[in-house]
Amino acid sequence: MECQAADLALELNDASVHADQAFLDAATDPAAKPEADHAAADVRQSRERLDRVNGALQAAEARKEENDLAAQEATEEAAWRKAEKLARARQDVGVEIDTLVLKLADRWTEMLKLGEELYGAAPVRGAKLHNSLMAPENVEKALRLYLFKSKFTWASSYPWNPDDIEAFSTVVKTGNAAVMAHRPKITEAA
Repeated sequence: MECQAADLALELNDASVHADQAFLDAATDPAAKPEADHAAADVRQSRERLDRVNGALQAAEARKEENDLAAQEATEEAAWRKAEKLARARQDVGVEIDTLVLKLADRWTEMLKLGEELYGAAPVRGAKLHNSLMAPENVEKALRLYLFKSKFTWASSYPWNPDDIEAFSTVVKTGNAAVMAHRPKITEAA
């Protein structure tokens, strides 16, 4: 359509040049007046066709802009729907983590209490509580190292291979065994 507009612009220019010549001829020769009138009509028709084509081009450009805008809005809306879905999923995980942390806090308190009770219940203990694997500081260290091993790098620092870190339950088992190792062996009478 742009080529058509360019062709019509050339046609209008040619018609205008011809009309100017025809008007000049009609000014000096009254017999040339019908040709001048016909040339003026050609100019009007060429201008109208060019105006219609230019109008159609503007309408096409406006339609393209509207379509582009609609496509952009549709793309943005789809992105916002995806973002909204991700935000809901993230919120669900956040609530789940809240629940896990609250459960962990309760279990942590119970772990420390049981460790102190185990240490206190054993008639022979070996090391002082603060030096034993029951000490809250030592239990916390073991938990932090295990969290570090489990990709919670903020929980601790460990310059060696994280695969060398024992599972938290293994450290607890070792602490229990250290206390229970002081229990005398019962020998059966023969």
